[in-house]
Order: sequence, then structure tokens, then C-alpha cells
Amino acid sequence: MPRLRKVLKYLALTVGGLMAAALIANAIFVWRTSNALEDRLSKLRAGGEPLSLPELGMKRTQPGPDAAAVLKRIEPELRALSGEINLLLGDTDVVATRPESVWTSLQAAYDKHPTVLPALEEAAACPSYRSPLNYQLATFSDANSPTPSFQSELLPWVQSQREVANLLKYRIDLQLREKHHDGAMRTCLTGLRIARHAAKEPTIIANLVVIAVRSNMMAAANDVLRAGPVAAELHADLEAALAPWDSADAYRWSLRSERAYGLQIFDEMYRGVETNHSAWFARGFINNLKCAYIDQMAEAIKQADNSFEQFQADNKAGAAAKPDFRHALSVLIVPAIIKLREADFRDRCLVRSMRVLNALTAKKLTDAPASLADLGLPVTATTDPYTDKSLIVKRLDGQWLVYGVGKDLTDDGGKLDHLEDVGYGPAKLPK
Repeated sequence: MPRLRKVLKYLALTVGGLMAAALIANAIFVWRTSNALEDRLSKLRAGGEPLSLPELGMKRTQPGPDAAAVLKRIEPELRALSGEINLLLGDTDVVATRPESVWTSLQAAYDKHPTVLPALEEAAACPSYRSPLNYQLATFSDANSPTPSFQSELLPWVQSQREVANLLKYRIDLQLREKHHDGAMRTCLTGLRIARHAAKEPTIIANLVVIAVRSNMMAAANDVLRAGPVAAELHADLEAALAPWDSADAYRWSLRSERAYGLQIFDEMYRGVETNHSAWFARGFINNLKCAYIDQMAEAIKQADNSFEQFQADNKAGAAAKPDFRHALSVLIVPAIIKLREADFRDRCLVRSMRVLNALTAKKLTDAPASLADLGLPVTATTDPYTDKSLIVKRLDGQWLVYGVGKDLTDDGGKLDHLEDVGYGPAKLPK
């Protein structure tokens, strides 16, 4: 018995010593990661970067009439009109083969909701945009929670921008059918200007929706430019609407705002751990994840203006790198960043192709210029973002074909339907 007590005593001392060593090691880990995290956060604060949803919500906007308030005011009627048109057109609608009865019903739907289109024009003309989202909410909430989350507010609101774009596109179809080309281009400009407002919303997913909306409106502008002449000032207005998009500013903003959103998610994770009385043991791990997340986003932001060739090389190197289990959660954002960057290159190519097509049409050219510099656009506006060489311009059967080579870096002769190449060619117009 004395021997057993002695064994148990030594065992207890050993276990106690190991626990003390573990606590000391964890304390050192927490201290080091806390300092590393605070160093990163301090630099971001000094640069005026938002680090949470409330800080995002405090971003200043221009004074004056608020586009978001107008869009919010007509939201119920906009959704009603969108629902009616979706039922009318279904999933197999082809603009070039719509029967007369569908065109009549489409016009009747707009006539039934006469305030929607004027309100969209009003929103487009507003100088300010104040997000209607509640930035004081948690990022996510339990399914049974009566309190909504920021995510549950954000997704329906940004998706409503798709409905706006679709309603404007169908209106453009009607205007083209009536050969009201100037009116159709003004409707395109309304959509592009509303997209400019919507780009102020945060996170990657919001930016992806804006890119989709802008692509929809540029495709409509392609239809308009090919349907017939438009007033000279509308060509100038289209160039003015497109030029600000030819940069990585929107891409950078989506990453900066996504960083603030992600940091709040980590904070909420830590608070959730606290409720289980294990916060102190997990704090160093959370700190480490936040550091890795900040570094990941900083690197992506720094690479915003890199060439497509460098983007591909970075992706290849990243895929070959050995994953670090300590950063497993923080690297979940990487696939989303890659998809966004791919969409940004594609969007930049479409914007530039549209600027070139607009200039060619405005000048009423019938032959491809010897140099795209003759169009009077900045050099970057005529450059394929995939190759950093000139965009390809062809005249085929009296129609302009303007494109870049796409992510396969191969000129497929202007195949645009499945994004083999990226740009604009002849449109299928309503009869």
C-alpha cells in the first residue's frame, strides 16, 4: 500500500507538471499570437481600414438624394413586376422568337406597374447611396433565432439587383422592337448607373452580383449599338459610365470589406467558444487564424493589378504549396478569391471590348483602324487584360467583332458563346 501511494504521488506530480507546462506553453502562445495580431490590426486601423461590420456601416457617402432609399421604396412593386414577367417568359424564352402575344403581355406588365421604371431612373440619377443593411447584426445567426443575421439581409438585397437588371433588359427588348434606340440606350445607362451604386455594398458575393448585372447591361448595350444609330451624346455617356470600371478598385473594395466581415466572424467564433468555458485555451488558435486570414487578404489585395500571367503563376504555386493545418479555416476564402479574380479579368475584358465597340460605332467606321490608338481611347482601354496585347477587332459581314482571347490565352476566332473568347459580336435582335 505505501508503494502504491508513492506511485500515485509521483504520477500526480508528473501529471500536474505536464499540465503546468501546457498552461505555460499556451500562455506563451496566446501572448505571441496576441502581439502578432495586434500588430496587424494596428497597421490596418492606421490606414483607415474597416475591421468589423459596424465600421463598414460608418463609411461616408456623398450628400444628396439616396439611391438605396429609392430602391427600397419600390422594392415590393419591383418584386411583383419581376414575378409576373418571370411567369410570363419562363425558362425557355428566346428574344428573337417571342410570339406577338408575349410581347403584348410583357408591355401590359410594365403598364400595370407604372412607377417602377421612373423610380429606377430616379435611383440611377441619385448622387448618393446609403446601404439599407443593418451593420449592427451578427454575421450569422442560429436557424431558430428570432434575430436576423447580416447575411440574411445582404443576400436578398444584392439579389434584388439582378431583378432590377432583368426588368431593365426586358424593357430594352421592347424599346428595340419599337426601334426606339436612344431610349433603349438610356435604359442601359440606367442599369449601369444603378450597378455603380450597388458596388458600394460589401463582400465578395455582392461584387460578383454587380459584375453579373453589369455584364447583363453591357450585353444589352451591344444589342442597342447594333440595332441602329444612337445620339452622339449617348455614346459619350456610355463611355463615361464604363471608364470607371476599368480598374481593380471594385475588386479591392470587395476584398477589404470581406476582410472586415471575416474578422467579425472570427470574433463571433471566439465569443461562442467563451460560452463553453474554453476560450482561454482556444484564444491563441483564433489569433493565429486571424493573422493568417489578414495576411491572405493582404496578399490578394496587393496582387490586384497583377497580370493574368502572374495570376496563373500564383495560383499554380498556391496549389502546389503544402497546406498548413493551423490555417485550415482562414484559407477557405482562397477559392472565392480565385473565382472573383477570374470574374474581374473577364469583366475587364468585356468593359474594354464594349468601350472599343462604342468608339467604333460612334465614329461610324466601316473598316478596322490601323491602330486602336486612333479611336481616342486610353491605351489600357484597348488592351486585352489576358495578354496585355491589343484587343482583336474584325469586320465580318458588316458587323464588328471585338474580343480578347480569354483565360485559355488562345485566339479561337471570336467564339463568344461559351467564353472561349471574351467580347462582343453580332446580336440576335427582336423581330
